[in-house]
This record gives sequence, structure tokens and C-alpha cells, in this order.
Amino acid sequence: MNASVKIIWAACALVVGLVLFLLVVPKQLDASAKQNAETFCNSIIVGESIQSLSVKAETAKASLASWEPKNGLVHHQAWFSGFLANAFSCEIYSQNGKVISNHIDEHTW
Repeated sequence: MNASVKIIWAACALVVGLVLFLLVVPKQLDASAKQNAETFCNSIIVGESIQSLSVKAETAKASLASWEPKNGLVHHQAWFSGFLANAFSCEIYSQNGKVISNHIDEHTW
């Protein structure tokens, strides 16, 4: 086998590898982020104190943000990154220091 044929085979293998990577890895990362968000959100119980949110977020390796109260409600968001700009979040609302609701949001492009 001459050098040019080896280069062509190597280039083909590289292209096939990249295509497989782009077909498998994004789905795996997004599925993992979704599962982590679901697990985290399911661990948040309506009526529990918001004091536990930061510990739960740290344990789940989530980024946690909280916004200033609006009409007596505080919005908290636990963020789980997927592939590139994709992510899933657990949206939590509290009032008087207690969780009143939570749900999962999908942020994909």
C-alpha cells in the first residue's frame, strides 16, 4: 500500500470517527443532564425549607441561582449543562422560605 492510499484511509477513518462522535456524544451528554435535572427536581419536596437547596445543588453538581423576590415569590434555578449550549434546569419557586413548586425546563437549540 503506498503512502497516498494510507492517507486516504486515515482521512476516511477520521471522518467516520468524527461523525460517530457527533451522533453519540451530544445525545449522551443531553440525556445525562436531563436525568440529573429530573433526579434533583424529584428530591425537592413542596413545603421543605429552601435552606436545603444549596446543599442538594452542590451534591448534584448543579449551578444554583436565586432571584430577588417578585410578588412574594423567589425563583431558584438549578442548571445542568448538556452538549454545547443545551441544558436542563429545575425551576423552583419559594415563598416565606418554603418551596411551593418545582418543574423541569429544557433549554436546547
